Amino acid sequence: MKNLLIVFGLFISSLGHANWHNCKPTQVAVFQNRVHVRCAANAPGGIGYFAFKTSVNTEFANRLQALASTAQVSGKTLNIEFDPNENGQSWGCNWSDCRSLSSAIMF
Repeated sequence: MKNLLIVFGLFISSLGHANWHNCKPTQVAVFQNRVHVRCAANAPGGIGYFAFKTSVNTEFANRLQALASTAQVSGKTLNIEFDPNENGQSWGCNWSDCRSLSSAIMF
């Protein structure tokens, strides 16, 4: 019998200059203005947090929180798509260690 890989993903957009980072979530946080995920290992440049602004798309933010929490509790990995040149400093995603994410896939 062949192995079957089931991938659960969230996609909001495809970024022209996107990077991907495999993230073992160590923290999932929900704030009034954002949902963020902290990863066990940083992406290049010391980026350890990936966030999404809730006012952009509330449904996506809710699904992201559910997916990231499931990954954290079950020990799964998230493959996070992000733009290395874009962050949400005005809504709490610090330039030094956080980037805005556009999609996440759990595997």
